[in-house]
Amino acid sequence: MSDFELIRVIGRGSYAKVLLVRLKKNEQVFAMKVVKKELVHDDEVRLQQARHERRSYQCPGCQTLGHGCV
Repeated sequence: MSDFELIRVIGRGSYAKVLLVRLKKNEQVFAMKVVKKELVHDDEVRLQQARHERRSYQCPGCQTLGHGCV
């Protein structure tokens, strides 16, 4: 998270929130999904998240991001 600057929260859900962030080293802007820690190990939540992300990536205007956080 220290590589990014928080711009604002752009969405909230029951198990995650989506943040608009800026990568500090090159000023690129990204949407970052932050999942509640206690739900990370819940298989159903991960399955729902994977399905949602797969649908999201299929839109023509979406790009694959090359930066990941651990």
